[in-house]
Amino acid sequence: MIMYTPVIKYEYEGKIKKHTSNIRSYPKPYEKGDTVTILIDREDSTKVLIKSNSSLYLGSTVFMIFTLPFLIIAFLAVSISYALMRLSKD
Repeated sequence: MIMYTPVIKYEYEGKIKKHTSNIRSYPKPYEKGDTVTILIDREDSTKVLIKSNSSLYLGSTVFMIFTLPFLIIAFLAVSISYALMRLSKD
C-alpha cells in the first residue's frame, strides 16, 4: 500500500525551509499547493508540526484507545465489589 507523507515549504525568519511530516496516511491528506497552518518551536525551529487533528492528538488518541478498556474493567470491578459489600451487610 502506498503511504503519503506531507512535505511542506515555509518561510521562517526570512529563510525558506522544508519539512517532511512524521505522519503518513492513505489517501493523501493534502494536495500540492494546499495551504496549511504549522506550529514551530521557538527554541528549536527544526521542530515543526502541521496543525491538524492527526498530528496534534494522535498520541493521546491511541493512548486512550488502549487505556479505556482497562478503565472500564476497573470501574466495573469496583462497582461490583461495592454492591456485593452492601448486600453482605444487609
